Amino acid sequence: MLYRGMHLDEYDELMKTEKWAGGNGSMEGKWFAESYKDAVTWGKRMGHSGNFQVVQIHVPDRVANAAYSVKNLDNIGNARYIEVTDLNKVQAKPQWTKLISVSSC
Repeated sequence: MLYRGMHLDEYDELMKTEKWAGGNGSMEGKWFAESYKDAVTWGKRMGHSGNFQVVQIHVPDRVANAAYSVKNLDNIGNARYIEVTDLNKVQAKPQWTKLISVSSC
């Protein structure tokens, strides 16, 4: 299982189209945390305007093992980068999601 903290606009687009997409000026893949806790930490640090969605996805082992992986990315935790085309090819969909509300000071 992999986890991703997502801006609500990105999450809404994924739910609407059922396709992962790279945004204008963004990479053609997505970073995923290997733990829920780390996905929440990244979501908070990315400044998703207070609230964001954490999704859990399952990808086949062959995709996860072929992904570019980094240990302790941003001094947070282990992460994997998967190309959007690979995510869509295996129809990687959220298994569950959780809305995270972050209070602003």
